[in-house]
Amino acid sequence: MYSVNMRILLFVLFLVALVFGTDKPSQADDCPQIDKEVLGEVQLIKGTSSCAGAESLASVVRKIRRFAPVLPKEPPAISMWVREFATYNPVTNVITIFDITNPYFENIVRNQLSRNQYFEQVVGPNFAHEYAHTIFYQMIGDEENSSELDAFNEFFADLVAVLFSNNPQAMSKALELSGDDRAAALARDFSHKQSVPTDPYIRHEYTALSPTRHFLWSNYLSQYWPLTNPAKRLLLEQTIKAIRLTIDTVDTLQLDGVKDAEKINPIFQSNLIRTLSKSH
Repeated sequence: MYSVNMRILLFVLFLVALVFGTDKPSQADDCPQIDKEVLGEVQLIKGTSSCAGAESLASVVRKIRRFAPVLPKEPPAISMWVREFATYNPVTNVITIFDITNPYFENIVRNQLSRNQYFEQVVGPNFAHEYAHTIFYQMIGDEENSSELDAFNEFFADLVAVLFSNNPQAMSKALELSGDDRAAALARDFSHKQSVPTDPYIRHEYTALSPTRHFLWSNYLSQYWPLTNPAKRLLLEQTIKAIRLTIDTVDTLQLDGVKDAEKINPIFQSNLIRTLSKSH
């Protein structure tokens, strides 16, 4: 039998372990299935589905890289995009999954990773969208000076999410299921015909190019759907070329990416016709 003092000591040690042990980060070695080549060094906060969450990140990146344009330097998953879902320390090169301060993404990631259907409809498209920003920055412009490119950046990221999901409604459904305003979510549906939103609440960089989303779907995507990985890569490469051409015109005419959306959409669509016609 333990003495009274020993029992007290054991009880205190138990409390210490209970309080501090659950907050202690687990290392990547605790999750051997994590793809370090894709994610880099990973530090996981102990909790439900932490390992699954990290592997989910890697699975999205691997799938996108099968059809993404070849980049000068392959962006690691611990780049800008992951800030939406985790924290990243550039000094230690460590990403911490599930240590999330954004309540919107906290709802998506913490509660839904265990459900395959929700991953396919919400988590996957959102991950793909955010990762696509790193591709855009490498091919179009620097992250620090991208404010004038925001509408094109969001258009491209939505397109990657659609190709990742093989669903023209991927981002629209993901946002609506996550609690976004239905009208704002619908404006990002490639299969839905819509003019530039007039409501200031809905009209922003995410929706300014809504007409071109539907234009791309009705004039190209729907004719070849679902696309093969080589076709997806070619589409993204030609879209990037069209974006570059459009940006040059926007700069020359000194147009605002959101305020002048009615003028920019036809220009962008004309450039898409020009670049995509050369891909056949």
